[in-house]
Amino acid sequence: MQPSVRAHRGRVFKLMGDGMLAEFGSVVDAANAAEAVQTAANARAEGEAEERRVLLRMGINLGDVVVDGSDLYGDGVNIAARLQEVAPVGGIAVSAGTYEYLRGKTAFAFADAGERSLKNIDQPVRIWLWPSAGEATAAPTPTPSRSSQPSIAVLPFQNLSSAPDAEFFADGMTEDVINALSKFRWLFVIARGTMFTFKSQTVSAADVADKLRVRYVLEDSVRQAAQRVRISIQLIDTEIGNSIWSHRFDRQVDDIFVIQDEITNAIAAALGPEIENAERSRIARLPPTEINVWLLYQQGLAHSSVFSLESYNAAIDILDRVRELDPNFAPAIAIAAQARASIAQSFDPSRYDELMARARDDADVALALDHRDSQVLWAVSRVYTAMGKTDEAVSCALQSIELNPNHIGGFYSLGNAYVQVGQAAEGIIALDKAIELSPLDSNLPRLLMIKAIGLFSVGRYEDCIETCKRCHVMGVQGFWTRGALAISQVRLGNTTLANEAIQDLYARWPGFNLSLVESAGRNISMLWREPFIEGLRELGVPEE
Repeated sequence: MQPSVRAHRGRVFKLMGDGMLAEFGSVVDAANAAEAVQTAANARAEGEAEERRVLLRMGINLGDVVVDGSDLYGDGVNIAARLQEVAPVGGIAVSAGTYEYLRGKTAFAFADAGERSLKNIDQPVRIWLWPSAGEATAAPTPTPSRSSQPSIAVLPFQNLSSAPDAEFFADGMTEDVINALSKFRWLFVIARGTMFTFKSQTVSAADVADKLRVRYVLEDSVRQAAQRVRISIQLIDTEIGNSIWSHRFDRQVDDIFVIQDEITNAIAAALGPEIENAERSRIARLPPTEINVWLLYQQGLAHSSVFSLESYNAAIDILDRVRELDPNFAPAIAIAAQARASIAQSFDPSRYDELMARARDDADVALALDHRDSQVLWAVSRVYTAMGKTDEAVSCALQSIELNPNHIGGFYSLGNAYVQVGQAAEGIIALDKAIELSPLDSNLPRLLMIKAIGLFSVGRYEDCIETCKRCHVMGVQGFWTRGALAISQVRLGNTTLANEAIQDLYARWPGFNLSLVESAGRNISMLWREPFIEGLRELGVPEE
C-alpha cells in the first residue's frame, strides 16, 4: 500500500491496526492510488485460500483537514473513515463531491448508492461505490505499478555557525530546495512539514529512509562567517548506502536572497540528472522480473538520450511497451513521439510522412493526458518544431521552463525551436542555458548538435567546427553536423579538411544526396537550410 500511495504523490499519515490514513493533494491521485491497491490486493486474494485472503475497503473524501504533528484531523477525515465502513469488500466508496470532481478525469465506473446516514456525521452523505454493491469483487486487469518512482527526503540544513541570521538562512534553503525538487513530477519529495520534524535531531540517512520509506536522502549544512557563506551537500542512495553526489558552494554574501536562489537552482539542476542516472544504474542491479513500468520507462529514456538510429529505435520499442502497460503514462508517449520525429529528420527521411504522422498523433495524446508535465511539454515542443508548428513549439517550451526552470529540457526545446525557425542567436542563448544547468547531462550531444547548426547559421564557422567535433567524439551520427563541419571548413578556406569531412559523411551515409536533405529539412527555416544545401552543392554532393 505505501509504495502505491507514494507513487501517486500521497503521504501516509498513520497506521491504525488494520487501517491506514493517507492524504493527497489531488483527488485524482487518491483515486488512482486506491484503485492500484485494490486491484493488486484483489488479484492476490484470488490465489489464496479463503481463510488467508486479505481484502480491503477504502473511502475517499474531498474536504478540509487539520495537520497536527504526525496526525490528521477534521470532518474531511471523519467522513472518509465512515465511507470506508460502507465500501464494498475489495472496493471503494466516495462522497458525492469527490465523485463530481472525478467525473471525466478517470475511467472509474462508480454506481450511485444514494444518501446514507453515517455514524457521528450530522448530515446524510450521498455515496458512490466502485464496484457497485452486489457486483462480484473479482479484480479487473491489474494496472502495472509505478511504485519504483524515486523518492527523496531533504534533511533540514544544519546551521554550523553562530551568526544570528544563519538559522533563518538554513531554514529558507531547506524550504526552497524542497520546493525546487518538487517541480520534477517524476520525483516524490517528502513535504517541508514532515522534514522539519527532524530539525536539530541527529539522524542517519538510513534512519530517515527507513522511517519515511524513501530511496534518496539529501544531507546538508550551512556555515556563515562575516560576509561569506559555505553550503555543503551530499546525495545518498540509501539502497546501496553510498553518497552518489556531493558539492560545496562558497559565496560572498551581498544579497542573501540572490545567493539563496542561485544555490537552490544549482542544487535542483544538478540533483535531477544525478537521480535519473542512479535510477538507470539501479535497473542493472535488479532481476528482470522486478523491473516495472517506471524502470522500463527509465530504460527507454536512457536510449532516447543517445543520438543514433539504433538507440532511437530501441527507445521507441521500450516506450511503446510502457504505453501498452500503462496507457496514461504521458511522458513515455511524448518521448516516443520525439524519438520518431528525430528519426524522420536525421536518419530516415524516406519514412518522414509515416513517422511524423505517428509522432504528431502521439504528441497530441500526451499533451491531452498531462499538459502540466514539463517533460511532456519539452518533448512535444521538439515534435512540433519538426512539424514546422513554430508558435506551438515555442509555447510548449516556455511552459516547460515555467513549470520547472531547473530542468534542461525546456531550454533545449526552446533553443531547438529558435534555431530551426531561423532565430539562431536566440536559440544559442537558450541552449547555453541548458548546458549551464546540466553540463554533464546525457542529452548533451543533442544540445551540442543543435548549437552547432545555430553557429553555422550565424556564420560562426570556427565555433561551429569545434562544436561539431565535440558532437562526433560523443557519438553523434546524424548528417547535419558532418555537413555543417564540411561547409564551415570551406568557408574558412580549409579545402582539404572540408573534403575529408565530406568523405567521412559519405562513408557513414552511402548514397547521401541533396534530395535526402530537402526531405528531412522540409520544415526547417530557409534562412539556414538553403545555405546548408548550397554549401553541400559546392562540395559536389549530388542532387539525387
